[in-house]
Amino acid sequence: MKSFDVPMILVGGGGYNVPNVARCWAYETSICVGNKIDGNIPVTEPFYDYYGPDHKLHVTPKSNYDNKNTKDELHSKV
Repeated sequence: MKSFDVPMILVGGGGYNVPNVARCWAYETSICVGNKIDGNIPVTEPFYDYYGPDHKLHVTPKSNYDNKNTKDELHSKV
């Protein structure tokens, strides 16, 4: 939409992990307004400790979870 140079409104909702939702919205909004931001959470952020241990915008996914979904379940129609 940005390439059409028309007014935009960003809306969203939901999320299960408040710090990660905040990270996502900060990144997505920066893209939409054309303002590149670095990947560090500012120390002045009031909830800085929520973003530990690395205090970065982008999160490294955890891979210590077993995927218990079967292919049949994923491809079935509900």
